[in-house]
Amino acid sequence: MEIPYSLAVISLFAISLSSCTDTNKTISAGKETVVNAPATENHIDEFSEAKSLLEQGYYQKALIAFDKVLEIKPDYYEAWYHRSVALQELGKNDESLASLDKAVAVKPDYYEAWFARGITLDASNLYLDAVASFDRLVEINPHYEQAWYHRGLTLSKLGKNEEALASFNKALELKPEDYGFWGRRGNILEQLGKDEEAVASYNKALELKPDYYSAWNNRGIVLEKLGKNEEALASYDQALQIRSGYSKAIDNRNNLLEKLGNYPNN
Repeated sequence: MEIPYSLAVISLFAISLSSCTDTNKTISAGKETVVNAPATENHIDEFSEAKSLLEQGYYQKALIAFDKVLEIKPDYYEAWYHRSVALQELGKNDESLASLDKAVAVKPDYYEAWFARGITLDASNLYLDAVASFDRLVEINPHYEQAWYHRGLTLSKLGKNEEALASFNKALELKPEDYGFWGRRGNILEQLGKDEEAVASYNKALELKPDYYSAWNNRGIVLEKLGKNEEALASYDQALQIRSGYSKAIDNRNNLLEKLGNYPNN
């Protein structure tokens, strides 16, 4: 069953570029805490220039510029993070991951870097490591719904559907208006054999986004499994009304009509 990424998937490249800030931290008793040295004016200028190059899509030039920043200030975690974005865009995933590792080594509670690390590991099919990154992230920031959502996606790739469902449910607690979360939850419920609940989840997604054509198609599949053929046909028709060339809905509709003995007259 197709489940589209109808919500804008937050990836390494889509994370907002944070502003340049330097936080001086005190050393807590019994803990090693990085104390960032005060930023120099040169440091700030170099970082701003590197970010500008990154935002304009000059990834190789941005990489060189971030390297220059890190020569000036090797413990500048934001530079390590943004450097990883440039590397990812250049297709250098291993180096990007190493840069993210540097960022979280300097600032262990840098949840944006843990998120990007999880995304990168998932894209490299390193699912267990990706889940570990998302787990660390939600320890730091349990209110970050995208972390719970992407954790659920990765868990589903590992076949851990009950855990994935729990993660999607947590994402929906935090952001109940996200139709994509409801759509993905419907898919997991269908995989778990909870078809009535899956239909209810698709219904909620469609309440939030009536033109969510792939959810109409997926809803039709589950309704067909439940023996609700007329409702399934109507769901496929709705998908095709929104996107007339949607091949999956066309195939599903034709197969259902053939099963009902009405193909090709309809």
